[in-house]
Amino acid sequence: FYDDPAGVGLDFTLTAPGLLEGKYWTVSNGLLNGLFHPPWFTTSWCAGAGFYADPQSAFYSPLQWFALGVDPFLATHLSMLLFAVVAYWGSYAVGRKLLRWDAPSATVFAILGLVNTFLPLHSAVGQAGYHPLYLWTLLALALCWPEKGVRDRFLAWPALGVALCLTGWLQFGFGGMIVPAFLGTLLFCLLLVLFSLARLKAIVVRAAAGGVLAIVLNASKLYESVSLLRNFQRDFYSMPGFASLGDAISD
Repeated sequence: FYDDPAGVGLDFTLTAPGLLEGKYWTVSNGLLNGLFHPPWFTTSWCAGAGFYADPQSAFYSPLQWFALGVDPFLATHLSMLLFAVVAYWGSYAVGRKLLRWDAPSATVFAILGLVNTFLPLHSAVGQAGYHPLYLWTLLALALCWPEKGVRDRFLAWPALGVALCLTGWLQFGFGGMIVPAFLGTLLFCLLLVLFSLARLKAIVVRAAAGGVLAIVLNASKLYESVSLLRNFQRDFYSMPGFASLGDAISD
């Protein structure tokens, strides 16, 4: 769906320049120096805009790494294929380890996780930042499996897995959707608890420990993003919904 220039999605006007900016920055400053000193802002478009400080920046992501060697459109293809693999095997592991299904049932679940329109449709319009959504399968595994530890002790590896999944969401351009994605994954885990397939205590401890570790690992990203967003007023346009949770409950 990239062969026809007239069919290129509108969001590529942000995705493609962002990938090229990351590429030019890395090439100009050297691979190691460029990676360890990310561009906080760019003057390449919009008369200057935040770059790494943007919550949707994908500077540290497979998408950007692919773009170092190929054009942004092919990089988006490769990123989509990579996360399609994550979607398949992650869904299979969730079916086998968490839902405790047999291999054929888990395979069907994995196929459903892979063969759907979410990845190709978002890729077609240039919304490559949605690719990391399928890290939810790995996050669910880290939160719920193994169900029991040695003498019911806290296991460090699952918490590290939680931190890495959250880090992936933050750094791979999924920052704008990380809250609903995390809450959705927690809801799935709570459903497992209701069916006695996971332990609430393990989920809470791993989520808390992994969340704190993720904040530490991504402190610079979070600080710069908050510092950038605090300069923009978000009350100058009206949106449907409710002003507060109290208003929603009272209505």
